[in-house]
Amino acid sequence: MNVGGVMVAGDALSPRALVDHVRRLEALGYDSAWITDVFGREIYVTAGHLLAHTDRIKVASGIAHIYGRDPIASRQAGLTLSELSGGRFIQGLGVSHPVAAEMRGVAWENPVTKMRDYVLAMRGETPIHTPRDAPYVPIYIAAHGPKMMGVAAEVADGANTYMQPPSHTAESRATLGPDKALNVVLPC
Repeated sequence: MNVGGVMVAGDALSPRALVDHVRRLEALGYDSAWITDVFGREIYVTAGHLLAHTDRIKVASGIAHIYGRDPIASRQAGLTLSELSGGRFIQGLGVSHPVAAEMRGVAWENPVTKMRDYVLAMRGETPIHTPRDAPYVPIYIAAHGPKMMGVAAEVADGANTYMQPPSHTAESRATLGPDKALNVVLPC
């Protein structure tokens, strides 16, 4: 039974408690655990740790901010995690905030253009050598406004919204279209 996914603020937990928490979600039948990318643990390393200590649950970067690494590094991370876990990795991406870019000495850019170019670079021809049968890595974009939702509709497998009213969900679905996944994230 698929009972959806859970956003996990893993930086607040010890490594053992984080693994125990995600194993508990797995035992309860949750489909996925989405780990946050704030200013604590490196998100892809943490995802790998969780994937290595679970059997069935999918683990997602929820949401890896794109100023933290270039598109090739993100693609390598996603492909590696997907291959090593038998296809259980989901790649969630977001632009974050100007502070995240400034912390790394990178200039903030137009978020819509930056995200579109980033995902296209990830999905384009890159000098990455992976097994020919590496599992597909779905990409979800954090999107609140209609322009970013349009980018998700154009270049991603779906979108995530966060703490938005029901009317926003209906608008997002209309912009995203019927064939893309829409994850509506609400605190509980």
